[in-house]
Amino acid sequence: MSVFSSDKRFEYRTQASWSVLILGALFSIILARFFVLQIVRGNEYQRINQQSQVRERRIVPQRGKITDRMGRVMARNITTYRGYVVPHRMKNPNETIEALGDLIGLADPERRRLLARMEEMRGAERFNRVYLSHQLVGERCPGQDQALKALDDPHEHYWCPKCGRGFEIWNKREEKQSIRCTRRPKKLVIRNEGRMAIDACGMEYLTEPVCPYDGRSLQTRTSRLVCPNTGETFNNEVALIESRKDQLQGVYVETDFRRDYPYGTLGSMPVGYVNEVNAREVKDQRDIYRPGDRIGRRGVERALEAVLRGRNGTYLDLRRRNVVPDINLIHYLNRYRPVAALPGHHVMLTLDLEIQKILKGALRDYESDRRGEDPFPAAAIVVLQPHTGAVLGMYSKPTYDANHWANKMSKAIKRRYDQHEHAPMINRATTSYPPGSVFKPVTSLAGLDLGLIDENTEFDCPGYYEYQHRRFRCHKRNGHGIMNLHKAIVYSCDVYFYKLAEQLGIDRLHDYTLNSFGLGQKTGIEISEAKGWIPSREKYFPRRSIKKFKPGWTLSMAVGQGSLLTTPLQIAQLYAGLANDGKVPRLHIVDRIVDDKNHVLYQALPSIHTELPFKPEHIDMVQQALFDTVNDDDGTGHYAQLKKQTDVLVSGKTGTAEAKEGRAGVSQELREWLLRDHAWFVGYAPATRPEIVVVVVLEHGGSGGKDAAPIFRTVVETIFARGLNLANRGQP
Repeated sequence: MSVFSSDKRFEYRTQASWSVLILGALFSIILARFFVLQIVRGNEYQRINQQSQVRERRIVPQRGKITDRMGRVMARNITTYRGYVVPHRMKNPNETIEALGDLIGLADPERRRLLARMEEMRGAERFNRVYLSHQLVGERCPGQDQALKALDDPHEHYWCPKCGRGFEIWNKREEKQSIRCTRRPKKLVIRNEGRMAIDACGMEYLTEPVCPYDGRSLQTRTSRLVCPNTGETFNNEVALIESRKDQLQGVYVETDFRRDYPYGTLGSMPVGYVNEVNAREVKDQRDIYRPGDRIGRRGVERALEAVLRGRNGTYLDLRRRNVVPDINLIHYLNRYRPVAALPGHHVMLTLDLEIQKILKGALRDYESDRRGEDPFPAAAIVVLQPHTGAVLGMYSKPTYDANHWANKMSKAIKRRYDQHEHAPMINRATTSYPPGSVFKPVTSLAGLDLGLIDENTEFDCPGYYEYQHRRFRCHKRNGHGIMNLHKAIVYSCDVYFYKLAEQLGIDRLHDYTLNSFGLGQKTGIEISEAKGWIPSREKYFPRRSIKKFKPGWTLSMAVGQGSLLTTPLQIAQLYAGLANDGKVPRLHIVDRIVDDKNHVLYQALPSIHTELPFKPEHIDMVQQALFDTVNDDDGTGHYAQLKKQTDVLVSGKTGTAEAKEGRAGVSQELREWLLRDHAWFVGYAPATRPEIVVVVVLEHGGSGGKDAAPIFRTVVETIFARGLNLANRGQP
């Protein structure tokens, strides 16, 4: 028994000795590590710790403005303020949010959202920001670039803390004084048994301090600022927060810029819009963009992104203000050089907003026999200067509001765009269509240049042409009779060009169209555009090869049909060349670029895109035919004649292109619309010394002569009546 006890004691002593040794070794390692960290490398880690309190922040530059040729701002930046809270900085979140809510009027759901989000945040997340759901009001009217003005007498109104709605106090005896809607002053609409009224701007007036939506008792709030344009009253919420920093620890205000397009839909297609970058753009250009940055998406905003964006800046920010820097951190801070942000350059366009309004009105106000519906739901008009190539007007219908896409879009608005039958996001001025008879001058000049026809060459038009066992019909079913080239253009005789096309062949017509006239190529304009399609024997259709070419396709191409596709911009450029005696200008929509000090960095100069390689007498023949197309009372374009009291004569050409489409699951109205032809009219004025070229395209619009020509006439008459055709208008 005693031996067993001795063995046990020995075993216990052995285990105890090993435990002491192991623990001693562990403590020795820990002490050695502490010695290295605190003594040997203490200064190094202290410096790293201090430097971790300093971080490099990025300064995002202001984006450049976009203006029309008269300096009217089409795209600008509006200063906005975003409030946010940092949970780690708050001693008592409930009291802070309560004080903030009472100060700027946060509704109960917003207060609960902030508190719930802060409650969810743990650890390092508590250093992150939680943003308010609405923008704060500063010194300027919300969403506008106009300063708020102080009220002589503070304005009192009701406010519901449950739903967040605001109501005006309504005194029936002072009804006229109660109406604050300055934009559309109308009589109040009385509701809720006389206890509630609504004005034309949607402002609601109450006689009793009870919310009509949730029954909550209302509070009275006082506003001391007013927006001169709308009459709406506000408080400077940014100043209120900044003045109470001691009470609102952890509450901050961040300054940001919102892109604003004052004219909405009027210039959205050529100007474009900006919105947030996506993950791929951040990954590909990490040195430029960060999540939340904005980038140009369409139009000039996209084409001149690098010019408008500016250059980022950097500066150092101390994360903790109570850091005591050592000599190494001081040296680091002294060596650091902040980089100033360079604002984006401003872009002045050749567009004229007054012309844009004319184009929009010409399509909207057209009188149609079909009352109660829009006769042209999809259309485009282009106006340019033939000698300079400057695009003065570009309007596409339907269109979009750039402000919708530049800011947070509601689901209802997004759904409206997605479900729109006529695709409002497509710029029809740069989209390709079959040109119809406006293409006939191309066929004419090709035939004249090859000597296949001359001014005296005549063909008989019985109303059709039998070719390869198929009958190709003229638009005039009973025929035009004997036609020479001049009459064939004036009366738009298809049979004349069918017979000419048979001699030309599709490959020679393709070469002239592509190489001599420059169709099927980009015009040189800065914004994105389609190239169109010029068919040949090798490849007739745009997206698939045809193994067996059919000769009849050549006849269709000669009159602007078949697989041939051109854009309104290309046709405008072509007719500018005809108006310029063969010199085709390079189109541009950017007039000049200036920096923030108004120094001109770029000035567009007129340049030649191509020169038509034809004899002057051949071009003159076509010009005379285009003149008579409009000014001959039997010409197809006689509806484009200006009023008798004006001394401006115009030249031009009609075009009606067959474009039947079929879509499944559409309304009967849309199905009927898709069966109609595209209507074209292109012309220039004055006919002798042209100052403008105008192209009108009505998608499934009917007849070029009856539908597109009157719109052309309206546009030209209005432009000349207002003097908007002057070449030097808007130049410094």
